[in-house]
Amino acid sequence: SDIGLDVFHQVLQSAFGWTDTHLHRFALGGSPFDQNSELFLCPYDVEEGEDDGTPAEDVTLDETLSEPGDVLQYCYDYGDSWDLIIALESVLPLEESAPVAVCINGRRAAPPEDCGGLREAADLAEVLADPAHFDLEEINEALNP
Repeated sequence: SDIGLDVFHQVLQSAFGWTDTHLHRFALGGSPFDQNSELFLCPYDVEEGEDDGTPAEDVTLDETLSEPGDVLQYCYDYGDSWDLIIALESVLPLEESAPVAVCINGRRAAPPEDCGGLREAADLAEVLADPAHFDLEEINEALNP
C-alpha cells in the first residue's frame, strides 16, 4: 500500500502484458478525464501542463485506497482507452517477505497493446491466439521478475 501510483502503474502494465508505450492517468471520484475528479497524472501530462492534477509519483496507493470498497480509476492508452476500475476488497497485514505485487485471481486474456480498443469478445478473438488464456503463474513472474 505504500508504493507510489507510478510504481502501481508499472504493476498494472506487467499484469496486463502491456509495454508502457502510451499515456495513462489515475482518478478518484470519477473518470480520469472528468475535471471534477481528483486526477493523478503521468509524467508526460505533468510536463505538458495539460491538466490540473497531482503527479502520480507524488501519491501512494494507500492515499487513494484505504477502506474496503474504495475505488481508483485508471486509464491507459488515451486512444484505445483501456479503463480499469481498481477496487479495494480488504486490508491485510504486511508480511516481511511479501512481494511488491501478487495476482491472486483472474480470467481471460488481457487486450493486447495497440489493438484499437476492441471491446467485444468476438473482435478480440481475431487478434488473440486464445482469448480465454489466463496464466496466473506467468503474470506473477512478470510482476516479480
